[in-house]
Amino acid sequence: MFCAEALAKLHDPNAVDDLVELTHHASSEVQVAAVRGLAQLDGPIAVGTLEGLVTAPAGVDSTVRAQAARALGMVGRESSIPVLVEAMQIYPAVRETAGHALGKLTGLDYGASAQAWSAWYQARFTARQQVPDQRYDLPPLLEIPEDIAEKLAPVPE
Repeated sequence: MFCAEALAKLHDPNAVDDLVELTHHASSEVQVAAVRGLAQLDGPIAVGTLEGLVTAPAGVDSTVRAQAARALGMVGRESSIPVLVEAMQIYPAVRETAGHALGKLTGLDYGASAQAWSAWYQARFTARQQVPDQRYDLPPLLEIPEDIAEKLAPVPE
């Protein structure tokens, strides 16, 4: 356990791999310490590992799963929202912790209600799908003079 805590205190991005490895340790205390360390280091590998622990199908201690959910709330990445919503639906033991983490990420308070968070997320996702994509309204990047455009036009066979 002290090894994981020491790695986290170094704030060295190179420690991520070692902390990821410690999330598979036989001791749940060591796993929890590794989770806390990953939350402190942040980064895509750390966040991906935490998200994986939250939604892993089996073999993850409920305390470790809950600590990983809490850590995702601390890290503050919006990309973790669907992971936390999914975990609430599947794992009743993490509902309270995941709900609190979602509250930190969104500023909302649906508590430990998996149904309320799921409905909110679905409505949010649907609303995002209906927003028109503005990228296609941009002017052309390059105006090609007409005489050059004629030379570029395909030659009929």
